[in-house]
Amino acid sequence: MSAAEPFVADAADAGDDPRSETRARRVSRAVAAEVRWARDASHAMCFAGPFEPSWNLLYWVLILAIMACVLPGRWVHIPFGQGGPVRPDETAAERIARVNWVYATDGPFALMALVDAGQLLVGGYDWSVSFALALEATYVLGNVVFLRSMRKRNALQVRIGIVANNTFAIGMAVLLVEWAAAHRHAAYWDRRAWLLVYRTILVLFYLCVSIDYAPLWREYELLPDAESAPLNFFAALANASAAILVLALLFTAAWDPSAEKVVFDAYLS
Repeated sequence: MSAAEPFVADAADAGDDPRSETRARRVSRAVAAEVRWARDASHAMCFAGPFEPSWNLLYWVLILAIMACVLPGRWVHIPFGQGGPVRPDETAAERIARVNWVYATDGPFALMALVDAGQLLVGGYDWSVSFALALEATYVLGNVVFLRSMRKRNALQVRIGIVANNTFAIGMAVLLVEWAAAHRHAAYWDRRAWLLVYRTILVLFYLCVSIDYAPLWREYELLPDAESAPLNFFAALANASAAILVLALLFTAAWDPSAEKVVFDAYLS
């Protein structure tokens, strides 16, 4: 066997079944391709130029953290036919929206939805966990509709999605400020300081998404058929559903101050 020849398991390793060996190699190649895609996509989000091997520990901490977001985000969208470019002629702004923001946010949301669903199945009904699960599911569903709108070049639906994303980000920021202001006493933060830091970073990320969607908004504004694109009410509602839930929390807090604990329980979930 030459040095360049790939290792082939013998019959004992393959379970005396050549087909299982072939299946295993096929799976391993697919997994390796997914990991390489996530690595290259994560690198492109932060650095110019193609990926090059690095021994910088901070570099890999950053890349692995992004990979943990974009890879499950891509897998969530594969069943909807959205695991790749929205169209063969996908633009740079569309790719940034799809990979940097849709995949990167839907990955963590989908993982949290699995955790919350498991918590409900094992621990029984809890309204705050149920609300969190609904928010996570509607956020991912909205992005499924958003990518579908980009595939069809439906300018109206795409811009509705951008407005909904901005509303969601601003609503989360307002909830963060209200939560911090309602717990000004130092004792509350003795064991929760990390939670404030984490949620602040999360909200800043959502606000950055809003800023980065600006090129996509301008791009779709210039489409020849931008004003004639039909409005699908149910698609628009699905697109904006997560933002609507966040707004519902804000209106609940404003309408009934006694519901503050309910609102913050839902927010922290």
